[in-house]
Amino acid sequence: GWGSFVDPDSGNILNVMDSSASVTVSQVLILMHVASAYPIPLAPVFRYMEQALLFHEMPERKELASRVALRSGMVLLTVFIASIIPYFGNVLSLLSALTVILTVFVMPCAFYWMLSLKYAPQNLTTTIKLKMTAAIVIGVLGTIAGTYYGFKNLIHSINEHPNPFYHYFRN
Repeated sequence: GWGSFVDPDSGNILNVMDSSASVTVSQVLILMHVASAYPIPLAPVFRYMEQALLFHEMPERKELASRVALRSGMVLLTVFIASIIPYFGNVLSLLSALTVILTVFVMPCAFYWMLSLKYAPQNLTTTIKLKMTAAIVIGVLGTIAGTYYGFKNLIHSINEHPNPFYHYFRN
């Protein structure tokens, strides 16, 4: 698969493959996904800011325009911040490895287990305990592996490009 075509340390597969229609289509689809999915986790933050700025007291048209301006401005601000933070992709990979697997696999199982022990111990059958234990162990191992490779890639990038702003000054 992947290892036979490219260097596994090269990062994003779409950046190392030859240009073709399928790569271009993949990049466009990923861009569409990110552009439409990115604002979703920020919705509570935006909502809080809108309430603090009293957007709900504005006339309907002005409220809509203000909400669009605020949300668009915040997205553009995060894009700007991401573009100026050195080694942002590697830092993001490291943070994702430390948090995403834990919040998706480990914590839900652990919380369900703890709540079931307290409120409904009859729901914790041996099968459920085995499945949750497997999910927790796999999640912890994935977090450890992801963190290791996140640090490894970050250190590699720092060693390869000691100037964190090299991408702005390339020839």
